[in-house]
Amino acid sequence: YQRRVHGGPLVDTPYGMTLAARDHCMDMCCKGGIGHEGSDGSTPIARLNRYGRAVRPYEYVVLSDGTSESAFDLLVDLVADASNDERSGRLHLFHPDITLAGIAYGHHAEQGNVLVVVLTQQFTDKPLEEQERMHERMTGLLS
Repeated sequence: YQRRVHGGPLVDTPYGMTLAARDHCMDMCCKGGIGHEGSDGSTPIARLNRYGRAVRPYEYVVLSDGTSESAFDLLVDLVADASNDERSGRLHLFHPDITLAGIAYGHHAEQGNVLVVVLTQQFTDKPLEEQERMHERMTGLLS
């Protein structure tokens, strides 16, 4: 879509953004929460800043509606819902400057499946060793 309509690049997935999405997905799945605030009070920007530096991030949390079972199905639901006037904030999905994404998918004990998508136009990863140490720490806190 981006390349055809805007002549822009396809979306890239920096490792740090994927880890930030994964942390939040694991948090919701393990602790039972739903929404943009983590069980530790973290926000989308705080989670991204654990692994790098983001410019104007957007986060989407998509829950299974009972018919959407795979990560792909939930992503299709997110894209289709972007045309809903009440969800116009989801138009960031198609903004030509948004070319970076982190995506994670998991099973929420109470809500079915959950997909976390973080988007931004600029992200600088921290060193890999630092990211992996932080992710191990976060995984340990969620276990």
